Amino acid sequence: MEKDKQEGLASTFDLDNLASDLYDLWLAGQETTSTTLTWACACLLNHPEVVDEIRIELEKVTGGNRSLSLSDKPHTPYLNATVNVLENNSLEKKLIPFGIGKRSCLGESLARAELYLVLGNLVMEYDLEPVGEKPEIKTTTPFAIMRRHHFMTFDLCQEIIESCF
Repeated sequence: MEKDKQEGLASTFDLDNLASDLYDLWLAGQETTSTTLTWACACLLNHPEVVDEIRIELEKVTGGNRSLSLSDKPHTPYLNATVNVLENNSLEKKLIPFGIGKRSCLGESLARAELYLVLGNLVMEYDLEPVGEKPEIKTTTPFAIMRRHHFMTFDLCQEIIESCF
């Protein structure tokens, strides 16, 4: 923008356009990441053995005394594989996470980092147990793979409750 201004070139792109574009990208990433995490929680609630394996792996890596960080990623193959399965195992087999080619997702690396950190720290810090029935995993359309009108409740780990009070 400054270069165009210095060269006297007319441009329709300004700071307001930039702010609007950045907001659109940020908002799009928030919705898709939260939807993926919702599905991840539903899947993990149905597979407690996976939660146990992830927790064991993370306990070894972090020593149980710190949060998971991106520098831990090379040392957490089971969590990495779980995140990959969640991303690549679409129920309809017609979804390509993050797209491909020149129209692929700009925020793919950020989204993958968010999924890794949020899911890993969630499993490490909370007991993922359904209160009541386990969530049913099914879709109603091949286009909008979202869970609607179904709440998932988690029990807090006793250690977290004690450390807060």
